[in-house]
Amino acid sequence: MACMAGDSGDGLAWRGTRRTVLGAAAAWGLAGSARAAARTWRFATAYADGIYHTQNLRAFAERWAGHTGGAIGVEVHANASLAKMPDILPALQAGSIELGEVYMSAYAKQFPVLNFDALPFIVRHYDDARLMWQVSRKEVAEALAAQGIQLLYAVPWPPQALLSARRLARLADLGGLSFRVNNEATQRIAELAKGRPVNISAADLEAAIRDKRAEVMLTSSVTAVDCKAWSGMKLFYDVNAWTPKNMVCASRKACDSLTPAQRQALLADAAEAEQRGWALAQQADEAARRMLAAHQMALELPEFELRRDLAKLGEKMSQEWAHAAGLRTSLVLLDYFRLRS
Repeated sequence: MACMAGDSGDGLAWRGTRRTVLGAAAAWGLAGSARAAARTWRFATAYADGIYHTQNLRAFAERWAGHTGGAIGVEVHANASLAKMPDILPALQAGSIELGEVYMSAYAKQFPVLNFDALPFIVRHYDDARLMWQVSRKEVAEALAAQGIQLLYAVPWPPQALLSARRLARLADLGGLSFRVNNEATQRIAELAKGRPVNISAADLEAAIRDKRAEVMLTSSVTAVDCKAWSGMKLFYDVNAWTPKNMVCASRKACDSLTPAQRQALLADAAEAEQRGWALAQQADEAARRMLAAHQMALELPEFELRRDLAKLGEKMSQEWAHAAGLRTSLVLLDYFRLRS
């Protein structure tokens, strides 16, 4: 029987000692000892160790491995050292790795429902983003399950802000500017805004901003700090474009090999990691904004005309997505607007 995703629960990061690990294993009624794990699960992520996503998934992996009582160990391979982002879900599907983390909308072509995660200008704050995840989670889980992949949890990045080297008062001001794109959503926004799309990888982003190859971009406060956006962009518009997420998944083949107790522990620890990760995202956002301000970036709300133009752009892109996704998937969007206060 494959493991099914459960609801999020409260929990703090686990930092137990060896004694605590063994005690937790006994509490779960799992056999085992402190010997080397009988099996090792490989956990692939494209992100570096320093970010909160990777720190959170390491805490999740450590906690769950402890709950198996030494029967299963987990090796986290960060910074794309095991698999690059485009290869992680296929590897899970094939069962060649057991756990993986991906940026959800990066797989929107294969799973159209995942592009729901990048529909722009329809969320206002973290509560809206959490509601979007609640209404889409079942559809996402079912789409992945049909391909042999088990959804475990999802954790957001901070909201996407609009960063620019020039002051922007309306959408037309983006015309002709080099607009950094990294997924279908940013590509379409650049086209609609009549910007000049420039595909720039995360690894090259800092140099691209410094060399003026990227004049405007949509990104989170955390990424803005990581790439030292202040070297070429002085304006940070708090537009809440969307709140993207990374999702952690398991191979269905690997899940099927677990005992019921191991499966229960996996789901409980995943729920805890999700709850912890949402709190970490907000903390990281606050810290990053302070860092940007310290480097003389102006953190501003967009002017009325720009807000209006972006809202219209969001409506257009939502309609395009609903048409392409089909009736069943597009009902997720209707549920979101129906439940949003």
